[in-house]
Amino acid sequence: MKFTFYNILLTNTFTNEPMSHGYVSYKIKAIDNLPLGTEIKNTAFIYFDFNAPIVTNTTLNTIANTTGIPYVKNEYSSNLFPNPIYDVAVLEINGNNLGSTLTVQLYDATGRKMNAAVSKITGNRFSIHRNDLPTGLYFYNVTDGNVMISSGKITVQ
Repeated sequence: MKFTFYNILLTNTFTNEPMSHGYVSYKIKAIDNLPLGTEIKNTAFIYFDFNAPIVTNTTLNTIANTTGIPYVKNEYSSNLFPNPIYDVAVLEINGNNLGSTLTVQLYDATGRKMNAAVSKITGNRFSIHRNDLPTGLYFYNVTDGNVMISSGKITVQ
């Protein structure tokens, strides 16, 4: 797969390092009926101008049985503020019949579970503390027991 960004004009790292970052989000459909245990490795080569490529770490995805978490569509919503987060953000979950077992989990862009400090403020409000999270894009999932009820993105500055 090849992405080309003409005139992207990212800020120079020496001028403003956090603003020099960029990211690409994409998804693919796996080949049907891949056998369990199939390993899929991905490495990116990032070229700027005519310089040698920057080679990313290689990610490994292994085909496995999953139990999955059913998603309840359109019954619940979430509001996160402020976003981007500098120190702490508030995540508010809205919907009917919210259970008492609401939990929030944060993941990085590779799907790795992050150990962010998430604490319940009230029944449907949580605080998310940046702590030592690096600058970047993260994703959150809100579950009520074993059912995912909401998800979204959070940017850490």
